[in-house]
Amino acid sequence: MTEIEKINNLRAEMLKEGIDLYIIPMRNNLLNNDLKPHENRIKYISKFSGSAGQIFITLQKASIFVDGRYELQVKLEVNSKIFEINEMGMQSYIKWIETNLPENCTVGYDPKLFSISEIETYIKRFENHHIKLKSISDNLIDKIWSKIPSQKQVIISDHKIEYSGIKRAEKLNKLIDKFIKSQDEALFVGDNNFISSFTNLRAYRNEYTPAVPAFCVITANNCHLFLENCRINKNDVTKIATDIRIHDLKDFKRDIANILKNVKIVKLDKKDTTIFVQETLKKLNIKVLHQNDINHSKAVKNSIELESFKKAHELDAIAICNFLYWIKKQENLNNLDELKIVKSIEFFRKEQQPHYLGPSFPAIVGFNENGAIIHYNATKKTNKKLSGDGLLLIDSGGQYKYGTTDVTRTILVGKANEEMRRLYTLVLKAHIALARVSFNKKTTGAELDNVARSVIKKYGYDYNHGTGHGVGSVLSVHDGILSISPKEKKANFQENMVFSNEPGIYLEGLFGIRIENLMVLNKDTKIKNNLCFEILSHIPFERELFDLNILNETEVNWINKYHAKVYEKLSSKLKLDQRTWLKNATLPV
Repeated sequence: MTEIEKINNLRAEMLKEGIDLYIIPMRNNLLNNDLKPHENRIKYISKFSGSAGQIFITLQKASIFVDGRYELQVKLEVNSKIFEINEMGMQSYIKWIETNLPENCTVGYDPKLFSISEIETYIKRFENHHIKLKSISDNLIDKIWSKIPSQKQVIISDHKIEYSGIKRAEKLNKLIDKFIKSQDEALFVGDNNFISSFTNLRAYRNEYTPAVPAFCVITANNCHLFLENCRINKNDVTKIATDIRIHDLKDFKRDIANILKNVKIVKLDKKDTTIFVQETLKKLNIKVLHQNDINHSKAVKNSIELESFKKAHELDAIAICNFLYWIKKQENLNNLDELKIVKSIEFFRKEQQPHYLGPSFPAIVGFNENGAIIHYNATKKTNKKLSGDGLLLIDSGGQYKYGTTDVTRTILVGKANEEMRRLYTLVLKAHIALARVSFNKKTTGAELDNVARSVIKKYGYDYNHGTGHGVGSVLSVHDGILSISPKEKKANFQENMVFSNEPGIYLEGLFGIRIENLMVLNKDTKIKNNLCFEILSHIPFERELFDLNILNETEVNWINKYHAKVYEKLSSKLKLDQRTWLKNATLPV
């Protein structure tokens, strides 16, 4: 079916339901946007393959909303004659609905795909316009999707204490002590990364993110896990059963009634809990209390997790340095293209098996103009050869038994011109500014973002994404309760949180530049009560792109110290030829 045929079929279903607009979000029943093929309803109806977005379909119009990372990509993938393209965000959604729908209309949605807090926001904003919301239990896209891709069963394994650092029972007892004050209270957790963290469970074979697909209900006496299309690794069944009762998510309505038969209050976080769960609890006459700090502890790594993180980054640095040596030694880069680079990166990471589990996200490999597409994924259709002079942006990461990695380097292919050197060095200056910052706990994510962004804006450039995101421990590469972004107005950054540092400059139709390391927050030993960053990623920068005219002495010293540490950490673990290459790549500037 064409997009028009699919939309017309959807509109027929909308008429049956008596709705004027249907909202299609980029998420699954567990509120994740790390989607399996059968969950990617936006891609099915629009061909958009990004990882964030939302679609509105009315009886006359269609609109897709994306964030700045996908500003160029959406124009390439989505038919603009069918879909309006708009900026993602609640303000944009409300404005579009108020502009395009009359009063007294009805907006339909799937209650399994929306959080309580999101729907409450819509209800509040729609009050003055007399717009009603209708919860529709059967997903309307699934009704028209004739060949929904099959699902693979997920295998759940115990995440060993040597990686997790704290026993499962101890983590569960801490949660019970903190949130459950009596036998008639229970805790609902919908954040899969947090569930995986406190249960010490992982879906190691999951593509990209080993988080356990589940809901969790904790009572005063037991922990109940509702798994979606999973089975427990046979070697771990007995061990896991000691602390956790396992259920099938399909049986949630039935089993939850029995589990909560003596419970009067369930505490939950509205932003991580679906309307479906709220509706289920309401039918059981159970009071819901919003608890916004349930998952705050997941962002703070314990000492064992941090040591494991460092091991993962060391293995990853070895793999990426071996890759960089290989590509720099190629006599004819014209034989290479973006898809071959993706395969080559995976080849060098696989050399780190059995510690290496797989990529932590689809690798972003873009040459010249494709590098300007912030979250570009090469396809057979867009695949570009490395011919002529230019810049190759590579953003990739790995899942290891020890931790999760994410690193970006922009590599010179052929010869550099003055503009390439200048802009690369501006991005490096911004990166260094954030890496060197010392700040107190009252500092917000927006203020940290500005430390890097202001460097680039001073020269008349900007970038359409945040500067940093939290990273999970053998979990989602985009995790955590805080970000380093213009939109992050919260503070409370703490020691042992891990963040990325990834400013960039993108020139549409020419090239993109991004430099990214992961960093962990430590106490600043020089300034009392302050925090500072320790770098976890140890991979050399592209020295042929340095413009020494715009680097100051402090920045040059920082680069030299960083490169000295890279060589110190990796040289003994590389073969002779690679070690010689690394020595030259990390020579003092």
